[in-house]
Amino acid sequence: MKPDNRGNIWIANSKSTNSLYVLSQNGEYLGFDLSSYLNGDVIRNIQISEATGYVMIIVESKSYFFVFDDNNTPFDADDDRVKKVYLYDENHSAFNEKIMAVTEDIDGEIWFATTYGVLVSNTIRKVFDELLIITHPIVTDEKGHSDYLLYGVDLNDIDVDAANCKWVCTNNYGVYKISPSGSNVVYRFMTNNSSLPSNVVNDIVIDHSSGNVFMNTDYGLVSYKDNTIKSSSDYSNMYVYPNPVRPDYSGPIVIKGLIENSLIKITDSNGNVAFESYSSGGELVWDGNDLNGKAVRSGVYLIFASGNVGQNSKVIKLLIVR
Repeated sequence: MKPDNRGNIWIANSKSTNSLYVLSQNGEYLGFDLSSYLNGDVIRNIQISEATGYVMIIVESKSYFFVFDDNNTPFDADDDRVKKVYLYDENHSAFNEKIMAVTEDIDGEIWFATTYGVLVSNTIRKVFDELLIITHPIVTDEKGHSDYLLYGVDLNDIDVDAANCKWVCTNNYGVYKISPSGSNVVYRFMTNNSSLPSNVVNDIVIDHSSGNVFMNTDYGLVSYKDNTIKSSSDYSNMYVYPNPVRPDYSGPIVIKGLIENSLIKITDSNGNVAFESYSSGGELVWDGNDLNGKAVRSGVYLIFASGNVGQNSKVIKLLIVR
């Protein structure tokens, strides 16, 4: 099941006459007969494109997926469109590996997790009229060597966090957190460096409101608290915790309710800057140290937040007791 941005819930129902259903907020319910398109294919998952409203239907063990367009009238089946979609490279050669998962990032790009790595298309908007052209993102390691992102790796799922980073789970190599452009690996989670009980990770889901990343392995479910949450449109709900910071506390200081890419400055009461950084998503974490890496002294600190071009700003106070 997946929600769209109009308040409807879309439900996939394999091996039945009506393989797709939509449920409105007021309880209206409608099924769609896709049997002539699916032709026995088993639905693995569905995703909804925020940019177009298209329902992307992933089927088991196939090199194609389906796109369903309700033409912005979900309860009028007469104007619906359905298409079986194959992936093609820039030379119009078909991609034959199995598609395991698809997701849309914040910029409207479509990312695919396949049995042979990660693929990306810059849009799905023209999928009914044109071939869907994909590329392999190029990743560069610490030594400057470049290669296709996770090329040849058997992937199971992919999701996008509030900072537009991609989280990819694999069939035997743990979980990768990838930068928004796919150009570098931010972090890799495995059994030898995290609480993952297995490197076989089947599914991954990110809660944008809390930053929790849920990883479903063949040995059970684990979660990881990431520092990226969904950004706010203004600073009306900005706050910091813990506040006050008491002598027995040694954990992180978290500022929430931020606009994406906010400039954060923290100063003491005399205006001396103790910390400065940009937020990723709606949250920023400070370790309580100054610019020299030393723990700041007791006192009242001012947290200044400003958005792009300074059209939004806010100041809140933080008390630290050492």
